[in-house]
Amino acid sequence: MTARADLKLREAEDLRARLIAEGRHRDAEIIRSLAATYRASRQANALLHADNQALKAGMPDGGTIDMDYPARARAKIAEIHAALPADATYSMRVSALKRGYPFGERRFWPYQAWLQERAKYLRQYDPETPLGPLLDGVIFPFQTRAA
Repeated sequence: MTARADLKLREAEDLRARLIAEGRHRDAEIIRSLAATYRASRQANALLHADNQALKAGMPDGGTIDMDYPARARAKIAEIHAALPADATYSMRVSALKRGYPFGERRFWPYQAWLQERAKYLRQYDPETPLGPLLDGVIFPFQTRAA
């Protein structure tokens, strides 16, 4: 499986080089970000496999993986953000985050933590979200107006 995956990564790098030579830099950047996401997923899978083996060997804490899912989600989102082009649209960011989900099955607490961190990240780039403080300029009855 790893030899096949390495072959596919090499093919992706060759395709990226061809796209750059043809002047299709945007497409080349997409290929680069997909390859980076794939490499990160392979690293996460290797860690999960090592953790699973440690659990089978009787290590109660599992050994290698920290179960702080929000922190792991933030780290993965930062990695995806770094792989995206600077002028990425909101929909590109959403689809990159969909592809980059790191915790396997989309259920239970890992998925909830991912959704929370994903929402925090996307809120910065959502065109529907108003900029600035939410209640800026709202005068409540108990507040006095500054003269």
